[in-house]
Amino acid sequence: MAWSTSFKQEISDEENEILLEAKKRFKICEEWEAQARVYFKYDYKFANADSNNMYQWDNWVVGDRQSAKRPCLTINKTQQHNLQIINDGKQNKPGVTIRPVGEEASFEAAQVFQEVIDHIQYQSSAENVYDNASKFQVDGGWGYWRVSVEKIKGSFDKEIYIRRIKNPLCVYLDPNINEVDGSDAWFGFIFDDMPKDLYEAQHPKFKDVGNIAFNNDEYYGWLENKSVRVCEYLEKLKRMIN
Repeated sequence: MAWSTSFKQEISDEENEILLEAKKRFKICEEWEAQARVYFKYDYKFANADSNNMYQWDNWVVGDRQSAKRPCLTINKTQQHNLQIINDGKQNKPGVTIRPVGEEASFEAAQVFQEVIDHIQYQSSAENVYDNASKFQVDGGWGYWRVSVEKIKGSFDKEIYIRRIKNPLCVYLDPNINEVDGSDAWFGFIFDDMPKDLYEAQHPKFKDVGNIAFNNDEYYGWLENKSVRVCEYLEKLKRMIN
């Protein structure tokens, strides 16, 4: 969603409007969640602290104690309680159950759909995906996974996968949601700050974006000295709802 002048000439007016709207919404999400993300980082580090990383100590306290050659011990009592919840979640994993409801529904049809979903979860190693999201949710406050439709190599067919999101801070949802699970969101973002060499290898058509001054205010956060942010913008369209 960051582009140079040359890129602007390659996109239509409609696409440019989408980009402008996306950047505006992304900024709204950033401002809305800014403080919550600070707390997320504090909570996650606190829950995973030990005597080596000293995450439960303020930096200035560590500096004073080390200069005075005094020890900085960490006895992490938070982690054991978090692990009780996380391990309980591993024993009672989330899942999808199809129930035949309605006049035209049948038990046989529900079984077919159930087998399809079981296949999707199996080929996605969904248990690991759920565990990853649960740990972030307990330690930091929220976790995500996603459903992805991907092409099969060498074929025109597609497969559905459940994919993990390795860092929940790389996700933004519509701040006006009312549902706890965000199912009523109108838009969302999933982004990744990629190293420049990896970005250029995966997106050779737009590799010139790396030539833009990374301290340009227009691209603040999107272009850094060593990374480029690649963002997926998802929007719920009214015509899809009606």
